Amino acid sequence: MSCPVTWEELESISPKDFTILTVPDRLKSVGDPWADMNANPGTIDTLLGWWDRDVKAGLGELPFPPDYPKMPGEPPRVQPSRARKQD
Repeated sequence: MSCPVTWEELESISPKDFTILTVPDRLKSVGDPWADMNANPGTIDTLLGWWDRDVKAGLGELPFPPDYPKMPGEPPRVQPSRARKQD
């Protein structure tokens, strides 16, 4: 079960404290933790700015799947059963 907690509570609680039986009483005592969820919505303006910056710099999107060059000494990236046999 998922249950939001405050930063102040983190050191004194355990995930085992929150069960289907205990959370309803918690909500009665602390109130609805989701009540102000939409009070300060975020935006993706900064992210869109980074995208524009990267496109102008010629970076574009990463290939999918990502292409990470092998480093010197890196072991093969294939299951041993599928590895090509060395002659």
